Parts: sequence; C-alpha cells; structure tokens
Amino acid sequence: MKVFCDTEWSDEGGEHLLSVGLVAENGQWCYVELRKHPLSTSFVREVIWPLLQGAPYRCEPDEAHDRILKFLSEVEATEVFSDFFHDTALLQRLLGGAPVGVALVRRRHPLLLQAYEDVFVQHPWAKEERHNALVDAFALRSAYRSVFEKQPLDVAFAYPFGGLTTPEESVK
Repeated sequence: MKVFCDTEWSDEGGEHLLSVGLVAENGQWCYVELRKHPLSTSFVREVIWPLLQGAPYRCEPDEAHDRILKFLSEVEATEVFSDFFHDTALLQRLLGGAPVGVALVRRRHPLLLQAYEDVFVQHPWAKEERHNALVDAFALRSAYRSVFEKQPLDVAFAYPFGGLTTPEESVK
C-alpha cells in the first residue's frame, strides 16, 4: 500500500525533524512530534509550533521510530511517497534507512504541486492548518489521487485530531 508522507522541521537547512505525518491510501494515519528545537526559525515558531498537538503525539525519537515502523507494517506499506526531498531524507534518518520492502519515493510533478495547492484553496479549514505534517500528508494524498488516479480533488477526511485520544486509535 502507498503511504503519503509530510514532515516539518525546525531549521532552514531541514536538519532538525519536528513532526511526521503519514497517511495510507485507505485513510489510516500516523502522526508523531519530536521536541521543539531551540534554534527554530521565526516561521517555525510563529506558524508551525501553534499547529503542534502535543501529548499523546509528542515522543522521543526512539518511540517515534517504533510508532512509524509499526504503522507501516500494519498498513502493509510498500511505498512511502512524498513531494519534497527533506520529507524522505528526514524520515529515512529517523528510521535508520528505508524499512525492508518499503520504497521511499519522491516526485515533484507540476500537476501534483498545483493540485496540492488547490486542496488548500478549496478547503479553508485545511488552509488554516497548513504546515501541520498530518494535514499536509492528507492534502498530498488527495492531490495524488486527483492527478494520477483521476479522482475528484477532495479532502475526504475530517479534522484528523478531532476526537482521537491516542495515536493507536488511527490504526484499526
């Protein structure tokens, strides 16, 4: 199964991972946050920090590693797809390499990038939450399905954090 990935990082160089959002083709998802980095840019402090969810999603890197590998195994992931180099690079660094049997794929296609932007134009609530890694991963999934599977561009998901009390509840 294809899994869509977005990450957020704290610094201009993209070295300090802040959060990871993963959304499977079937809509199951995983979200983790790491500690806020003290040298975060002003953009990160002003835009991204307010979108972080905290507990129970915030965890240490070892736990984030384990949660993500568990999720990828449970959804039987064969590919993790992203649209930006840092997403796959930061995920690969966190996991210590690509998981066995899972390809890390990055593709920056002009139509995909436009469809991704269109998600935020058509769905104002998503625009307000843009730069939350999970919301952005859902938007990437929608854009991918629109461009490559010729499905209507939609955001067929509710606000991902509404009503969940633990990350494990997203995997059924």
